[in-house]
Amino acid sequence: MLTKVRDTAAGWLNNIVVGQIATWMPEYLTTPIEMLVRHRRLINAACAETGLSEVLLTAGRSGLSLEQMQDSVTLPQTSLRLLLLLGCSAKLLSRDPKSLRYHATKRLRGRVPSQLYRLYDASPAFLAESAKTGKNAGLQLLPGSGATLYERLAQYPELERIYSAELAHTNEGYRIPLVLEGIRRLQGQVSHVLDIGGNTGVTANAIVNHYPDLRVTVFDLPSVCAKGRAQLTNKSVGFVDGNLGADPVPTGADCVVLSAVLEITPTEQAHALMRRINDALPRGGSVIIVQSATNELETGPLLAASAALYFFNVCSPSPMSICVNDMRLLAADSGFASFEIHRPDDGPMALMIMRK
Repeated sequence: MLTKVRDTAAGWLNNIVVGQIATWMPEYLTTPIEMLVRHRRLINAACAETGLSEVLLTAGRSGLSLEQMQDSVTLPQTSLRLLLLLGCSAKLLSRDPKSLRYHATKRLRGRVPSQLYRLYDASPAFLAESAKTGKNAGLQLLPGSGATLYERLAQYPELERIYSAELAHTNEGYRIPLVLEGIRRLQGQVSHVLDIGGNTGVTANAIVNHYPDLRVTVFDLPSVCAKGRAQLTNKSVGFVDGNLGADPVPTGADCVVLSAVLEITPTEQAHALMRRINDALPRGGSVIIVQSATNELETGPLLAASAALYFFNVCSPSPMSICVNDMRLLAADSGFASFEIHRPDDGPMALMIMRK
């Protein structure tokens, strides 16, 4: 067991220090923020798989000294020191300037399987194959049946649980604030929200907490909804099992939320889904879309383009374009009367609103 732990640590550190990870990345992902995202992923996985994350998270606010960690984690001293250095540089860890004790930050994960990181970071190696075939060739990194990442994840319950938790964390920091802003802009016009692809209900819960008079229905795969029902007790949030690609869109809502959905949906399926949403909405109904989006000239933001690469290689075959122009055409093609976009700080995430 100790040998296995040492080998795991050595393997991760070799990937980080020697630079073997460079073979996983397309050449253009060289901006500081892009490198930081991947740096954090690797360090998070290394800390989790070597047991360092668990030790630091268990310590809580009191933190640990270097000596205490040396007694708690079976790692060579040089390996431990480098992981701590890398963790602090990625802001996964912090170090008290007086006591010099190490503390976990909210970015540190307790358990993130390396299999997930291979999906994120190794998938660009399959770009040429995906482009030639029109299929998400990087999905072969997760064996199983089904043409989408989410169908495959359903065959790995523990991996699906962790993926959902990671998605929830991203939603809390980036997407949920934009969803809430969209509802604010529609205030007085919304009473019942349908959150399509709403996962375990994290976004839905945030909506009813901020707007107690609203009801939210989450529409997602049965395995995901089951987890949501077990986790959420708010009576204003309900769940409907279904497959957005095949099942009818539930009726009764006057606002539909699509957060990180269209960007991973095959183009033809995305157009069909939006037409079904239009049919299900009453006159005056609206759609709030929150996702990565490039500008009209497709020159950036780079993080949005990077996300598109991952969606194309892993998530689904030939997913919907994330260019603003294509989203505007999607709105018109689906029968919506208006389309507007709001992009805070020119970042990769955008809020789009379509009105019927």
